[in-house]
Formats: sequence, C-alpha cells, structure tokens
Amino acid sequence: MKTTASYLALTLSLLQSSQALAYATTSNQNAAPLHIRSQSPIHGIRYTPTPLGANGLEQNQTQISASTDISSIWANGDEFVMDFNMLDSRLEVNHGLGEGWTVRMSLSERRVVNAHLDQPTINFHRVMGLGQDGRLDVDKHRTLIEIPKYGIRVTNFNDAVFSRPVSAGISKQFYAKKNLRLAVTGQTQIETANSSWQQRGNLDASVQLDASKRLANFSLHGSFAHTWFEQTNMLGLPLKDNLYHASSALQWHQSNQGAWVLQYLLNEGAAAGGGELRKVNHEMSLGYQWQWQKVKTEFAVTENLFHLYNSPDIAFHGSVSVTI
Repeated sequence: MKTTASYLALTLSLLQSSQALAYATTSNQNAAPLHIRSQSPIHGIRYTPTPLGANGLEQNQTQISASTDISSIWANGDEFVMDFNMLDSRLEVNHGLGEGWTVRMSLSERRVVNAHLDQPTINFHRVMGLGQDGRLDVDKHRTLIEIPKYGIRVTNFNDAVFSRPVSAGISKQFYAKKNLRLAVTGQTQIETANSSWQQRGNLDASVQLDASKRLANFSLHGSFAHTWFEQTNMLGLPLKDNLYHASSALQWHQSNQGAWVLQYLLNEGAAAGGGELRKVNHEMSLGYQWQWQKVKTEFAVTENLFHLYNSPDIAFHGSVSVTI
C-alpha cells in the first residue's frame, strides 16, 4: 500500500510539474508585446518602429501576420487643426534562421478613411466623463489639416494614401539567460507611394533594442529605437531627420492561451516646427491576446496621454498571425 501510495503521489507530482512546465513553455513562446506602432498624426505618416519583444523565432519557423489599426485624429488647438480617420494595414513575414537570427519583411499602407468614429468617440467621452473639446461644434466625418503658420490647409482628402512602404530587417537575440531575453534589430524601408505626403524612393532606417523578462505569470517587455529619415518636409511642415522611440509593456498570462497586455508608447515629437507637434507624444494601449495552437490573435484600444493634440484621440487594433 505504501508503495502504491508513493507511486501515485510521484505520478501526480510529475503530472503537475509537466503541466507547469508546459504552461511556462507556452507562455514564453507567446510572450510578446502588442504589435502596435504609433498612430500619432505625423508618426502615422512616417516610418515608425514596432515593439517586437526579444523572444524571436526558432530555426525554420515562419510567422505570417496581418494587422489593422484604425485611429481617430482630433486636434483643435490655436496652432493647428487636424480631423480625420486613419487606417494602418500591414502584412508581415518573419523567418527564423537559427542561433537567434530572424529576418523580417513587411508591406504596409496608411490611408485616410471615413471610419465613422466621431460618434463612438463622443459616446466614449460621455461614458468616461471626458470633455468633447469642440467635437460637437463641427461637422462629423470631415477631413481637415490646417497649420496656418506654414500656410497649410488640406480639406476633403478622404481615401488619400499617406504612405505605402516596403521594409526589410534582421534581428539577433544575443542574450538568453534566467528568463531574460535581449535582441537587437536593424530595419530599413523604402517608400513606394508618390503623393503630397511622401516621395517615392524615400529611404528610412532604424536600429532597435528589445528586452523581455518572464516573472511567474507575467512578462515584461521594453524597447528603445532610433530612426533616421530622408524626407524632412511634409506639405511645408519641417520635420526632424532622426527620432528616438521607447515602449514598455506588462503582459499577464491569464492562461495557457490568453494574456492581457498594458502597453505604453513614447515617441519624440516628429515636427521641427508646429508647436505641440514638436512635443513628445504618449500612447497607452490595453489589449488581449489569444493563442490557439499556431494561430494568435490580439485586439486592443489606444488612448492618448498628456499632450492630447499630437497623438490619436482613440485607436483600435486587431491582428492575426500564424506560425508554421
């Protein structure tokens, strides 16, 4: 009886250990920040790095992902006025080469759309007890950018394409010990659209450091990036030729499949002029990730912080990825 009891106890202990190990392994594989880049007015038109996390892909793993962000841009200040909805769509393919190396390619497009976000935003502000900041005094669904200091006034530009770049990059995970991962990424992109907003052939580049740390049922992610731009003027507005970007994310692994993520993006102001557009912008996102076998989906909502006119009033994000 003692032997049988001991055997059952050992078996039960091993099962519990294997379940815990499976949970930890699954969570480590799924540990990643929200795949959201800045939706701020100027950053939304230029190249903006995305928090990647430092876990990377294993050798011969290929990840294909599609993501969409829809944002409401609202700025009603003395120095400039902006009112439009922006659609940010991306298709990405990443492939693990082994020994911590991952190659990355993506196609993306940012354009103006009539997403009918005005009324939902007004309703959200009412529910949250926030002011409307003049939204009730103007027509809904208008498209307007006005910066009097630089003689800029653009109206009725619905369906205009802001940018349509192709990008390529490579990541190297160079540290992986005690649940801490560090990776560095270099990327470059070339613009294929030719419009008032961007010039075809513009070449931008970035270098990025990502860190990921596992703590029990939580993961911490952070990134710091620096970007360089070829184009330094947009519609007459002078722009900076290099910028810094940072992010942090807290991920709670609620189960083997699900995780909640609170994420903060910080970007240096993109404009060399333009008042509040020069200031650092802050975006806070809350999202949920769900992993089912090789398929991962995530949904999130983003709100602006501090300097309200140089970041999105509200934005919604959705993505799906498949790892094969």
